[in-house]
Amino acid sequence: TGSDADHDCIIEIGAILTTTDLHALGEFSVVVTPEPEGLGRLMQNTFVRNMHETNGLLPELLDQATPVLRPHTAATTLLAWAEGLGAQRGRTVLAGSGVGHFDRRFIARWMPQVDRFLRYWCIDIGVIRRSHDMWVGTEVSTANESKTHRALDDIRCHLEEARAFKSLWQASLEGSEV
Repeated sequence: TGSDADHDCIIEIGAILTTTDLHALGEFSVVVTPEPEGLGRLMQNTFVRNMHETNGLLPELLDQATPVLRPHTAATTLLAWAEGLGAQRGRTVLAGSGVGHFDRRFIARWMPQVDRFLRYWCIDIGVIRRSHDMWVGTEVSTANESKTHRALDDIRCHLEEARAFKSLWQASLEGSEV
């Protein structure tokens, strides 16, 4: 509903569990019922409200026919899904763009059981993208340009970026002498 983890709420959870080689094992997505304060903040924030009206999340959230979960139930469902695909407590790494300074704060605040499940460090593809652009001056992938700010759509973009960087690094290693 905004960017303040103390007052804003999670309204959608998406996850793609991968192997370390970035092979997708499965996808998870659920709309989450925000606290009344969080929904009020979303409705008062023109930028966030317009973004979620445009991407369809707000109508889905407000549609009484759409099943939505409370944060604790959504977190429990997410963990059961991840463990069912083989994810292990303390060995599962959070990855994506902005996950270190944005998503992780919300996970810790609203889904502490998920936070405790994850490794203490994360992979932030946004930091990698910005660093590469700063140091090399070229883009490796244009996937980030098609973000909708829907959980799974954005994750797919970040996964495509991660795969592009992985390929670039593998190619550079294969061409170098050790």
